[in-house]
Amino acid sequence: ERERERVRCTSCVLVCFSLHHAGIQNAEFLAGPAETVMPTRLQELEAQPGENKTTVIGVVDPPRGGLHPKVVAAIRTCSALDKLVYVSCNIVGAAQNIVDLCRPRSKRLKGEPFQLHRAVPVDLFPHTDHCELVLFFTRAVSLPPDTQK
Repeated sequence: ERERERVRCTSCVLVCFSLHHAGIQNAEFLAGPAETVMPTRLQELEAQPGENKTTVIGVVDPPRGGLHPKVVAAIRTCSALDKLVYVSCNIVGAAQNIVDLCRPRSKRLKGEPFQLHRAVPVDLFPHTDHCELVLFFTRAVSLPPDTQK
């Protein structure tokens, strides 16, 4: 457990250093289980007054099994989040997340759905069968009710 915490801290430090080096100052990192941390933070963003509301680009890199359903529901509900980058090391594990992000509203999944715009395979492990997949989603544009078919 201690080793995993040290690796997580090292990863955050490296990402923060890279962003600082690139001049990016408006990024935020959350540590902890995504199903606990993300819904709370996304609710805070959603509660911002209109003129203070910021546009959010989310980046998620879930474990092989995909995102927890609470995280998917929180992402769908947060209207401030209009772009999402999803890094998948296992497309089979991510399949249900992709469907849930893109399916129409339901009792379980509120908020506007996303549309998948691009999927880019990234070969981080040459000469193996493993490939990461980076998916880029944007929030689907709502159509007036009389034009939806």
